[in-house]
Amino acid sequence: MVGEPVTVTATGKNFNPKHTLNYSWSSTGGKVNGKDSTATIDTNGLAGGSYTATARVSDPKVKKGGEASCTANFTVKEPPKNPPTMSCSANPSTVQAGGTATITCDCKSPDNVQVNVAGWSASGGTVSGSGNTASLNTAGAPAGPVTITATCTDSRGLNASSTAQVTIENPPPPPPPPAASKLSECSFPNKVKPWRVDNTCKAVLDDVAQALKNQADAKLVIIGFADPAEAKKRKNLAAERAVNAKAYLSGGEAKQAIDPSRIEVRTGSGGGQKTEYWIVPAGANYNEPDTQPVNESRVKPIPDHPRAAPAKKTKKAQ
Repeated sequence: MVGEPVTVTATGKNFNPKHTLNYSWSSTGGKVNGKDSTATIDTNGLAGGSYTATARVSDPKVKKGGEASCTANFTVKEPPKNPPTMSCSANPSTVQAGGTATITCDCKSPDNVQVNVAGWSASGGTVSGSGNTASLNTAGAPAGPVTITATCTDSRGLNASSTAQVTIENPPPPPPPPAASKLSECSFPNKVKPWRVDNTCKAVLDDVAQALKNQADAKLVIIGFADPAEAKKRKNLAAERAVNAKAYLSGGEAKQAIDPSRIEVRTGSGGGQKTEYWIVPAGANYNEPDTQPVNESRVKPIPDHPRAAPAKKTKKAQ
């Protein structure tokens, strides 16, 4: 294996055993250390392959025929070249369209050589990264999965790729536009004063007033109704019911003091001895069909307890 030392030994024959022999070593690869019959070859930096070590043995006291040489072959194996391994993950793994996700990759070399992550790409959106971390921007990408790929390369040129997936969701639909909604209604059962806001209706109106206070930017639409038989006897009865309810909210005995400009009065068709109360939030309009605005310059609130007519003066008898 590259990096492991190789030991070589030379044994001289037919030399005078009483003489000290000289040894010199050489090799076709590696660095040889040794001056005696044994030497060590340092294989660090060698490429894998076969090499030959040569030993020359000489007897310095013999002038002719006192030399000999021998060779030994050795093989150096390169360490295994395992490609790196890598895994990638996305956080978050699900984003809404236009959102971003962070991609992180963990690359390792089984052979403990240096590695580098690069080559980021994505099947949708745009990805930009440095090292083992990248950011995916999904702006402009359609809904669905996006695959992000990166490549890890080691110092020997071996590489591996890995992917992570991010799912793009369509953004939630926008909330519906604000719309008017019916809050409540109350009845007008008084046969003598069919326009009168009774105590039951006043309790309903107190709740309506509280709703308006809770929604300071909302408005109220009051719709008055009257049965056909009632309308024959009193043509403005539906309108009177609506304006009387408004009068209670804006200045009645409960002193709710709702700004009258926030209250619109209308009449509705279809009959019924009642008024309906519709809350209209800011940005919304009241668009319910079959209603007409009340001309408040002509239809005025009717006092619950009208003042008695002044007594007529009588002439004294002469």
